[in-house]
Amino acid sequence: PFIAYEAVSDLRWTQMLDTAVDIDSWASPGPGCAKGLARVLNQPIGTFHYSAANSRAEMLKPMAEILIVSRDGAYWPRAWPGWEMREVEHNLCEFFKYEKAKAGFRLKQRYPGTAR
Repeated sequence: PFIAYEAVSDLRWTQMLDTAVDIDSWASPGPGCAKGLARVLNQPIGTFHYSAANSRAEMLKPMAEILIVSRDGAYWPRAWPGWEMREVEHNLCEFFKYEKAKAGFRLKQRYPGTAR
């Protein structure tokens, strides 16, 4: 499911899906997104279950609110590209990783940098 979602997300930038009507209303929240959203909402990490359809639907409501806020010039420079729901999902996942690292937990992968 993860790779399929990533493939569909990439197709968003092709003629096949460049006019998709659900870019601002749907994303496939994964485990990192579920945990990141719980953190943002100050809820327990296990609040959302990304594998349960009803929980994924429940997650889309606050994610839509985040998308609206992301379009407010007070929080996001208007000159920068705007978010779609995919960016909300992605950034919630990255936020959870950041929170884990900040708390001292070892992350799954580390970027080794480039050799010069």
